Amino acid sequence: MQERYEASPASGKADQSFTCQYPDCKATIVWRPRYGKNRLVDHVRVHWGKEVKQCKLCDFKTTSFRNVRHHHKMSHPNMPYQGSLSIETKEDIKELLELWKKCFPGLLSQLTLWYFYRI
Repeated sequence: MQERYEASPASGKADQSFTCQYPDCKATIVWRPRYGKNRLVDHVRVHWGKEVKQCKLCDFKTTSFRNVRHHHKMSHPNMPYQGSLSIETKEDIKELLELWKKCFPGLLSQLTLWYFYRI
């Protein structure tokens, strides 16, 4: 997996770029420590395609909480945003983990394991 490290002038911490290894995907995701794993997990969810995040105010479903937040801003502008519903099952999480291994092989830490198996 291609990785690139650069010092971020604002934080002094290293920015990293990870290139997805999923077949026919050439996406490179820039990651900073403050992002946590969400940016990488959101990319894996693009390949997965399951709509397991739902708006709390309507039936809108999508693949990531960021998409729910954007939907909320556009569709419910006068209502305060209170997050999204996660309708993932344990089986869904296992599928997502297997897809993670295809997208970012070798990039599996204790934090990643916690993220996937915390439910």
